[in-house]
Amino acid sequence: MRAMKWIGLIGLVLCTGCAGPGRYWRDRGNDLLDCFTLEAGIGFGADVELHATDLIATGAGLGVSFKRGLPAGEPGSAHVGLPFLPILSVLHDRQDRRLCGGQDSPHDEMLLGGLPEFLQFLITDRSVRDADLGSMLRGGDSGRPTASILFLNVLPFAPKKEWERPSSLANIFDVDVGATLMPLSARVGFSPGQFADFVLGFFGLDVARDDRRDEMYGNWRLWISYACASPSEVRAGGEVVVRVDYTLHAPRFKPGREIPVTETRVVTFKGSKVAEVETRVARGPVGGYQSLIPIVLPAGAIPGTYEVAITVAAGNRSAQRSRSFTVR
Repeated sequence: MRAMKWIGLIGLVLCTGCAGPGRYWRDRGNDLLDCFTLEAGIGFGADVELHATDLIATGAGLGVSFKRGLPAGEPGSAHVGLPFLPILSVLHDRQDRRLCGGQDSPHDEMLLGGLPEFLQFLITDRSVRDADLGSMLRGGDSGRPTASILFLNVLPFAPKKEWERPSSLANIFDVDVGATLMPLSARVGFSPGQFADFVLGFFGLDVARDDRRDEMYGNWRLWISYACASPSEVRAGGEVVVRVDYTLHAPRFKPGREIPVTETRVVTFKGSKVAEVETRVARGPVGGYQSLIPIVLPAGAIPGTYEVAITVAAGNRSAQRSRSFTVR
């Protein structure tokens, strides 16, 4: 009787791959590689950092690095810990409020996720992993950020009013350690969640939702990291520039492949549509993008508060954000 159960179990595993054995075993191989972090590359500065689940992140020093290896994610990483971060926080002190009509900088909003300002000055360690180079050069984020008080990462508890990067349940228990000593940098780690995905994949379960990743939307994500309308006050007949920063993330797409993206801005006043602008562009499958669209208000626009509804859509993914400005 027990032998029959084992035969049935083996038959279930084999039949799972019957529809496409090549794809099935390719997915199992990718799931196995996802269990481990083994990266090396070039680095600037000197630091060491530890991440243990989404709740623990700590380290010391300052470093920026670009690494390749396992898993096949984005190469950029940045880390600022003790004793440098408190000093840099005081020097920074919202210096780029000039962006978007004096509003807070997108970098603070994305990485600190709407934390109260008094709590932000208690942060002793900040890092971002798996970020694309273009987004890092703009001061933005397309990766996995942390912001810790000593060792506790407070981002999971933040309101995330501006920053709403989706997270994967398969990665919240990841453990890794990294170090940079210019000109070298390395990181090693293990993902219990991805290991569970690897084992359960033999029984047809895809808890990480990353199988068939060579198809159009297998493990693809789209999110808006920042948006604003500038200036915050504009005269009737004037022009307001609506800015949106968003990220596409599909690291295993074929190089050179592009995704059609539709960006829409709809301006309303008391529920009535005043203006609408729609643009269509083609984007690479991995990267952070910024779009600036000017909108001319009607000459007879009534003074008051106007709303801008921003939508970015691509394939079966979409992200929304809303902003307001005043007509005087």
